[in-house]
Amino acid sequence: MEHSAKNTEQQGELASTGFVSSSQATTAIGGITQSAVVISESTSEQLEKARTSYQELVGVSDDISKVDLKLSGFKETVNHLNNKSKGIKEIVQLIQTISRQTGLLALNAAVEAARAGQAGKGFAVVAEEVKNLAGRVREATDNISENIVEMLASVQTTLGETEEISVYMHTTKEMVDKSCQQFRAMVDDFENMHGQLQNITASVEQLSAT
Repeated sequence: MEHSAKNTEQQGELASTGFVSSSQATTAIGGITQSAVVISESTSEQLEKARTSYQELVGVSDDISKVDLKLSGFKETVNHLNNKSKGIKEIVQLIQTISRQTGLLALNAAVEAARAGQAGKGFAVVAEEVKNLAGRVREATDNISENIVEMLASVQTTLGETEEISVYMHTTKEMVDKSCQQFRAMVDDFENMHGQLQNITASVEQLSAT
């Protein structure tokens, strides 16, 4: 009986020590649980922000694609304008050639009218008018030609700048697309980590309850 009483007393002491240790462990586990919950909530918030940022980045990428598409259309329009301007320049050059030839014909006609004397007076007047008309046409075509040359220079400058912008847009789109891929991978990692944290939190809570 004495031996049993001593064993019982020792068991009571051990049980008391175990209870204290268990209480301390429970308190520690409770602290871990609380910390895990806070981390999980913070991760959820950051995950939502990351998803929003990713969607915004995807939107930027789509906008850049639309701008790049419009820029390609604008480039085609400028090329078309450039070709049309060259065609107009060729027509003006043809008119200038005709004007010069008309001037020479008017000059020859005036010479022949002078040789004809009194009989060629009326013809000389007509030749002079044709010569004046050819001169005015030549002045007008020269003016048009200068404007066409300036316009072609502006078109060429626009083409060069458009090409530079197009290259810049392509580079920017590649960078944004790469960022989108990295963001997508980061969001996936966030989602995996968030799922693991939720599992850990549930496990710690179950351990605390046990």
